[in-house]
Amino acid sequence: MTKIVKTNLIVTSFLLGILTLNSGCTSSTTNTSSTGGSEQTATATSSSNENVTETQVLIDFVANVVTPTYSMLVERAGKLNAAVETFVAKPTDENLKAAQSAWMEARTPWEQSETFAFGPAASGYDGELDDWPVNQVDVVKVVKGNEKITAAFVEKTLQSTQKGFHTIEYFLFGENNNRKASELTPRKLELLKQLAIYFNNTATELQASWETGVDGNPAYKETFTTAGNSGNTTYPTTKAALQEILGGIVESVEEVGEAKMGDPLTKKDSFYFESRFSHSTINDFKNNIQSAMNGYQGQFPLANTKAGASLSDLVAKNDPELDKQIKASLQECMDMLNALPTPVETKLKDPDAVAKMKAAQEKLLTTYRNVKSKVSPMFKEG
Repeated sequence: MTKIVKTNLIVTSFLLGILTLNSGCTSSTTNTSSTGGSEQTATATSSSNENVTETQVLIDFVANVVTPTYSMLVERAGKLNAAVETFVAKPTDENLKAAQSAWMEARTPWEQSETFAFGPAASGYDGELDDWPVNQVDVVKVVKGNEKITAAFVEKTLQSTQKGFHTIEYFLFGENNNRKASELTPRKLELLKQLAIYFNNTATELQASWETGVDGNPAYKETFTTAGNSGNTTYPTTKAALQEILGGIVESVEEVGEAKMGDPLTKKDSFYFESRFSHSTINDFKNNIQSAMNGYQGQFPLANTKAGASLSDLVAKNDPELDKQIKASLQECMDMLNALPTPVETKLKDPDAVAKMKAAQEKLLTTYRNVKSKVSPMFKEG
């Protein structure tokens, strides 16, 4: 998700001392939607944005966006772990293809969580799951070494750039999306197996940090949805929490335009595409923009959650035309990404493809600037 090397997995000091707050949540009726066999609860609110409150937006954001997204991530991380285990036990090309598909499927909800890469994710989980680029030099050293590869070795010895999505991707897809099962030695297979186990455990702990709390800390959803309550030092006002969501939306769009797309275009090198091993960086682009759309409209269509109160409602209360413009602009970004020739990893020498990428990049950056300059002021304190 980010290029920043994160620290260890333990939730750091931002959670310490946060009180579990029980007051201030408005009541609401609920409906349920099914996500991969697990039932998710979504809050129902009035369809009129005139009745929407800032607190309800926070409650519905967690119920309709955060919870179902992380639930799907955990479900698919488990499937990835199982597929890798099957492949390691029987390393055939058929089982390799199944593990590759499982990696792709797990990638989708993760990249759609970009808008809420704050709180627990920012404390270390983000880097443990998705640091990039892969430190291939040190990964090769591990493969050539003689240290016993165990769960503890992966957790405590490997850097974040030696594990997570992209190191798993490297082993499953090879340097250029051309991996053959026979290329993976027993030691590579064992490392892959332990990486998948660690990935699954990390995703599960990230979800738990929001839903139930970890290491004696309260569930982050309680901290987030009680913003503005007395004693909430993390979010002393509801606007402080709304700014987290808005910041996630802005950063999701900016990162695709500036770094994920901008760096390869500027440096004319496919090395800088995030998911270059699998030739699936275009999916990262689109899922990040979908994340911005999900965060703005308060829903997670992949799990069929119904939108409740949202940032879009709050913007529309003050400026209906601006709300329409933001939604249209995000959709236009998605349309332009959908129109790009793929895989983008092989198109940097194609003038027509590069022109289309640059046009999409400009639209992304224009959208980012508009949201930041026109929407952000609505949620400033005072």
